[in-house]
Amino acid sequence: MRKKKINSKIKLILSVVFLAVIVVVYILLANKDKLAGFLPTAASTAEENKPDSVVSSEDDMVDGQFYVESKNTSGKTIYTAVQYGNVNWMKKYDASNTLNSMWFNTGEDEDIPTVKSDTKLLFHSTSIVPTEITWERYADYGYSIGVSNLYYDTSGHYYLESDNKKGFQGFINPDSSATALNDYKDYDRLFLDKVGNTKVDSESMSPSGSVLGLNKDKDYICSFYTGTYYQDFRLKADTRIFSHLENYTTYGYSFLHSNCIEITIPKWLKSGYYLINNYGLIRYVSKDDEALYNGQAYDKSIDWNDTLIKYDEKGQVTYDPTGDNGAVKNNSSGADTQSSTTQNVTTTNNPYSSGQVSEETNTESEDNGDPGIDDSEYDDQYEPDDESSDDSGQ
Repeated sequence: MRKKKINSKIKLILSVVFLAVIVVVYILLANKDKLAGFLPTAASTAEENKPDSVVSSEDDMVDGQFYVESKNTSGKTIYTAVQYGNVNWMKKYDASNTLNSMWFNTGEDEDIPTVKSDTKLLFHSTSIVPTEITWERYADYGYSIGVSNLYYDTSGHYYLESDNKKGFQGFINPDSSATALNDYKDYDRLFLDKVGNTKVDSESMSPSGSVLGLNKDKDYICSFYTGTYYQDFRLKADTRIFSHLENYTTYGYSFLHSNCIEITIPKWLKSGYYLINNYGLIRYVSKDDEALYNGQAYDKSIDWNDTLIKYDEKGQVTYDPTGDNGAVKNNSSGADTQSSTTQNVTTTNNPYSSGQVSEETNTESEDNGDPGIDDSEYDDQYEPDDESSDDSGQ
């Protein structure tokens, strides 16, 4: 009899606990939106575990890294590391056909530090001082689908080329929606014919083989061809594309009686994007452009792609402001040029014209193209058949 009473009590306790669990679960589910800000998520946890690109002390700097010293909105000194995007040069290319390209997903370009007259470009290392500073300048071709470096055939049609059926490495930003194209890696060539209503041709393509005139984060129906068969993909303009423009090499720096050296900014440097010693990208705003600069990730009032070195139609240098009185100089003499005002420069011929692209829309192409599609429009415009529905890039 006593055993039965004990069993009854245990059952009662278990029942109460079970009901309490149900009530708690119900409350959590009913208030999940309110609690979302207090509960850790996979995304927030991953963000916390990322190395800090912005630090508040030299002691927190990564060894062997370039930083930009500036003031935050509170007036406190901060140090922002130069930023490195996804690149296409992990694969070897014919240099005459392909430009070095760097891809940043939308939003990531906001992390690129800005160098102005009131900031400093620093290098931090416990063991080395750089013997030279390479400034690889990158043209900004704005936001586009995550595809660039496309080749074109004699008829002017642009295509991606598969790497021995391993995928389109070097053509596709691996963190973009365009990775859906790798489903067709078994084909030697994948031709891109249209993006939205824009025909892909020399007028709508940048010198780096990326599509111009697209709106940031908009979706586009992209028509690709394998042989004479077409496949439509829905791709997002989720990539900011930068490609090689020209090179310079300088040698000036100053010791600061601290844990860093300050890199001398050449007076002739133009506003633009520069890869510093292959460590990462900076956004440089010249003193002449500071009054125009809006402080954002992109400012359409500044020509970021205006070349410094000028060439004639034969590729010969006609103007080089880095030398004395604009005279052409080279690095063959091996002379000591530690001076912060006159520094020898190695340049790479850039046969391409500069172009302006806005933050929301690239404007180089005369064809305004398709401004993107809404989900409601997509259902009407594009109904994939059974064979291509899995490859639509959605």
